[in-house]
Amino acid sequence: MEVAKRTRPTNGASLPPEPPIETMRRSFYTLIYTLIPVLALLMESSALAAPPPAEPQEPAAQRQMRAQAGRLVGGGHLAEARDVHLSLWRVGRRPLDAFNVGTLSQRIRDYPAAAEYLTLWLGLVGSPEAPRGPAPWTEQDRQKHAQARVDLQAAREHVGALEINVSDPGAEVLVDGRRVGLSPLRAPVFVWPGQHRVSARLGGARKEELVTATAGGEHTVRLVLPASPAEAPLDGARGPRGAAGAPPLAPPSPGPGPARRWLTVGGLAATSAALVGGAGVQLATSW
Repeated sequence: MEVAKRTRPTNGASLPPEPPIETMRRSFYTLIYTLIPVLALLMESSALAAPPPAEPQEPAAQRQMRAQAGRLVGGGHLAEARDVHLSLWRVGRRPLDAFNVGTLSQRIRDYPAAAEYLTLWLGLVGSPEAPRGPAPWTEQDRQKHAQARVDLQAAREHVGALEINVSDPGAEVLVDGRRVGLSPLRAPVFVWPGQHRVSARLGGARKEELVTATAGGEHTVRLVLPASPAEAPLDGARGPRGAAGAPPLAPPSPGPGPARRWLTVGGLAATSAALVGGAGVQLATSW
């Protein structure tokens, strides 16, 4: 709202005194126009200074496991600390545990596991240019990202990467009898150099190939599952697999799970952990 200005008479006469109500109104609008920029600046400063939302606190049991892993690293027991972080990853699926599993696996020279979990972590958090985690990144986050890339490159020099493609989605994929996931796999499978048996199975259909992996190499394995044979229903009529009246299919027997794999790796890595110790290991404490 604009305040009408009083104009001086053209004959040079002085202005009559302004009514008190007009003076008060003019002062009020002057005060409002002065305060608006100040209030806007204060609101902007408050928004910039607002702290980021805090992460939800972990359950007490997981915090105790994390503290235990820190003590194990301090004592040079890297294989055992890695197994604790692997258990934390299975429970909470937090990126920081994938990072710690990958970093500790690199230190105990379990290069397939190091490549697997560092690749997983980099995919979860993105990069400083295109972050998927908290943004903006701190300097510590950037250093952690750089460390992961260096460790991953070093691990890849010791392992082969298998890119496994299966013709049918939802097929169980196994490498040397160990279940690595369901097709389509979202990441390569890292293995030691040498010959490996790669297979896929879905219902009664199964396909298997032998592949020779080389250190630092990338290998593509294509598995085309054959058509499933028809089964006889209970009434004797022929029908497709899974049709009404057909006997149920027995579920495939699971291969050795990750727990057995990590137990074996931890045992083999005990000597390496004693030699390497906890020096130079920088674990993640956030995301």
